[in-house]
Amino acid sequence: MVERDLTETEHEIDITRIDFPRVIDETEADKLIRYFVAQMDEECGSVYSISINLTQNRNYGEILKKTVYESIDSVRVRNGDTKLTGRVTSTIPLNSASFEFKNGYNRLELPAFTGIRFSVTPGYEPGELSSDSIVIMKNLRKYAESYFKKADRV
Repeated sequence: MVERDLTETEHEIDITRIDFPRVIDETEADKLIRYFVAQMDEECGSVYSISINLTQNRNYGEILKKTVYESIDSVRVRNGDTKLTGRVTSTIPLNSASFEFKNGYNRLELPAFTGIRFSVTPGYEPGELSSDSIVIMKNLRKYAESYFKKADRV
């Protein structure tokens, strides 16, 4: 086990979550992840990688309603749950942090994300295990804040 290194102010901030200042879509989530990698490479060296898994349920057709479709283009498609999960891994030292984007939908019923939640091994506090690295969690928080400051300035 790794010793925890939490200061008093970090106890007040939930380091296992990052709330975005605004909602982002799938395209911007991709840009944010690319920004994370660029920042980690620049600041920490090329010892980090991020693996992503995107899953989306879609419902095709009308539910509870008989409809005669004139063409395949008239079939209604609704997005169901969209999940974007990932894992950040460093090789030297060996650390990692798993995360999930908090999801919802925008006004057009398209997938949108409101933040990131890090997964912590049940029964342990963040940082007690190398698989729940608080260094990675803190860095991604810092990079997310930097990303939104730059993106919203444009």
